[in-house]
Amino acid sequence: MLSFAETLTDEQRWDIVNYVISIARPAPWETGGTLDGPRTNPATILSFIAVFGVLRVGVGADYVSAGTVVAGVFVGSALWWLTLSIGVGVLRAKFDANAMKWMNRISGFILTGCGVGALISLIA
Repeated sequence: MLSFAETLTDEQRWDIVNYVISIARPAPWETGGTLDGPRTNPATILSFIAVFGVLRVGVGADYVSAGTVVAGVFVGSALWWLTLSIGVGVLRAKFDANAMKWMNRISGFILTGCGVGALISLIA
């Protein structure tokens, strides 16, 4: 892969990162949204590439360094999902039926608010 480390200014690099991040935020219910699994979202992958490019990760590096970065991202993602799963499992045991009813009502209210906000944004 070609390196553009010397051809772009820092400001230009950040402009690219900001642009890629701006297109990497689909609505949660859309394909690639948070409910679909961001790990397969091409815009998320492009965001990683842009951030790695700005931070100059792997510039002039070999395959071992590149593999280390990929392994680091993989392990970080796996630890995040493991922590999230364990946390949900622990919290789930602490909720009784009444608490779950209220949690469902609050979640429904938040989702309804998001839906109304989306509809309003279509009108405006």
